[in-house]
Amino acid sequence: MLEMTNKKGDRRNFMSYMVVIKNVNGIVMASDSYSTYPDRTLKDSNYKKIHCLIPNVLCVGITGINQVYVGKELVDINGTLLEYFRAVSDKNIADIVKKYSEFLKITCDRECKDMRLMVAYKKTLYRVDIIHHKIPSIEFYNDNELDIITSGEEEHMINGLNSFTRSDMFNSLDIVLEKGIQSVETEIKLEKNLYSQGYLAVGGKVQYAVMDYSKFNENCIQ
Repeated sequence: MLEMTNKKGDRRNFMSYMVVIKNVNGIVMASDSYSTYPDRTLKDSNYKKIHCLIPNVLCVGITGINQVYVGKELVDINGTLLEYFRAVSDKNIADIVKKYSEFLKITCDRECKDMRLMVAYKKTLYRVDIIHHKIPSIEFYNDNELDIITSGEEEHMINGLNSFTRSDMFNSLDIVLEKGIQSVETEIKLEKNLYSQGYLAVGGKVQYAVMDYSKFNENCIQ
């Protein structure tokens, strides 16, 4: 698991909050919408972090950084997704995740930043932890593996899990989505209790995506 600390010098970025629930019926991603500068001040209160690139087939969630190096220039990370995931297939998805992780690592190393990448493809899930100056950790969840994964600052990762129970591995997607949204709302409130206004790394609207295993051809809920 990606360890997120607030100790000075460990890294230069602060993590927003994201939760991914992979249960028997599908995959739900939910997050806040804040993007911050290295000093924790607000950069964007409505920053897109969850992307449904192919409805009910491919969803990507990103937390930790919002800009990446392309050559010597910094560009918005969201603009790089299609370049890597445009021609995704069963045969190349693992290789694409690996190559995209290596691309993101360049920025993490240069900026001493850490991040997490979540890639849901059909009934599988990839969790990628990229910590600067370390080899990216890629964990793969197959069709039958279930889990609830929280991402963000340590206090949010731990507290976020309290919103769920073992039964959520078998609940309907409607119930799981509702609990995912509530989890993000809870962490937004916790952030306000932990930090002063103007230095909140978790906040804004709740954004989400749902991948329903029974409806791969329908539009992804956003």
